[in-house]
Amino acid sequence: MSAKRDEILDNAEAELNKRITAGNLNLADLTVAHLAKPVSRTTANGYFKDPYDVCAALVRRHRLAGSADNEIPELIKQGAAVHYRRVSREPEALLEAGLRRPRKSLGEATNLFNQTERSPNVLHRIRAATYLAEARIQASLEEGTPEAKRSMLESAWQTAEYGLNLVREDERDHTEAALECATIAAHAARLLSRDDEVELRYLSYVSEYKTREAEFADRLHLFSRAAVARFHSERAGALIKNDAHRSLRAFKSVTDALMKAKADGESIEARYLNMLISRLCAHELAHPDDFDAESNEVRRNLVHLYGKNVAARKTAQLLIDVVKSAPSYEIDVSSVNMVRLGTFGAVGHLCTARLLRRLYERALTAAEEESDTSTAYVTNGEALLTGALAVQPREYLVAALDYLQRSRDGMRKSGPSGVLRAEAEQERLDLMHDGADQMSQSELELPEMSMETITKLVKVIDQLVMIGLVRRGSGLRQLNKLMLTLSPVYEYVKGGSSDVTTTFHKNTDG
Repeated sequence: MSAKRDEILDNAEAELNKRITAGNLNLADLTVAHLAKPVSRTTANGYFKDPYDVCAALVRRHRLAGSADNEIPELIKQGAAVHYRRVSREPEALLEAGLRRPRKSLGEATNLFNQTERSPNVLHRIRAATYLAEARIQASLEEGTPEAKRSMLESAWQTAEYGLNLVREDERDHTEAALECATIAAHAARLLSRDDEVELRYLSYVSEYKTREAEFADRLHLFSRAAVARFHSERAGALIKNDAHRSLRAFKSVTDALMKAKADGESIEARYLNMLISRLCAHELAHPDDFDAESNEVRRNLVHLYGKNVAARKTAQLLIDVVKSAPSYEIDVSSVNMVRLGTFGAVGHLCTARLLRRLYERALTAAEEESDTSTAYVTNGEALLTGALAVQPREYLVAALDYLQRSRDGMRKSGPSGVLRAEAEQERLDLMHDGADQMSQSELELPEMSMETITKLVKVIDQLVMIGLVRRGSGLRQLNKLMLTLSPVYEYVKGGSSDVTTTFHKNTDG
């Protein structure tokens, strides 16, 4: 895949996301040239026929990168669906379109697999197996019991393994499908490795599949993809051997490879960098003595690789700064940034829990000094709210307990994650002993935000923007800064405070 094609897709996705944010969901008035700006019209039209063709390419890129279906914007999926409907109505082409369109239900995936089971077209059989394996992974998330979840994941893994066994190494046409199949096989094995009893067995499969994924990616000249796959393979091997230094060497190798790929003109996806930085930060928290000058240089280089993606770079730097503040966590982090920490999965949850614990301890001190606990530790922002919306000390405690549990549940037993999982368990016990033991069961539950509360919060945010608009000295720069700060809060509240942490790349802890 050429750097220019990647650039067009990056520009197109940014433009489509702007339109989605603005509420403009019409693709009919767009052209490829408009989506590709500033790439020239001639160049853009040489790669894509129309905006729907662009959407199909974006969906495929998301799927190759391991995105969950709900991580792909609905407008882009709808555009891709239009593209697939426009393909030839010949039976073979219809099947091809069915295998390429965005993820559907387990039933549809099973039907496609059955249609291709005896097909002489091996490529279709590989794709159908990949599609079914992916659908089974998604279905496993909805299973109620651990046994049922494990059974569905094992079926997914076996189906992907079947697809990989069909790959003919000398058939270049198989390479792209094989890459996706190896990715799904590794993902299924990774999820199965979260079971403590069989962790090492499935980590060995992760290492094997990621090595094959890297080989396929190299053939397609997806060098950053190959570098990240090799990192996963090497890190799985380090977990099996419990070799922390080997794991650190893997970070150095992948960073060097990504820097070379970028120097050669390849764009580096932010999701790769997020994953690497979150794991490197987890390693630092678990083994601070391992971190030396070379490790710090690796981290600086990873941050540098974000390039013009200022927002992602700032969020990554936020996590790094919070981790650097350990073990005291004496660092001022806004509520907006605490939400952003959650995008780094288990390690972000652990940092958030520790920051909330510090707020709880400060709130208790303030409560003792003020004697009136109903107004203890009210920040300037909270002073704008009614008393009912002020945060109480016990709410910090309960939230910290919740984030510690999320962190513990998101970590495996081996490697740095195992160290942090044990710490999260112990910290939760300590907090329960220190304050939660005196609370009733209802007090230990996180309070739901009522629609009335959400409405009040939205009005407060609107009022803050109006103040910024009408007050003297509120220039464009000041208003932009205010909107940049309030925008994620507004979306978070309008969404009913749903968990925003699922936006992070799903391979959070390895």
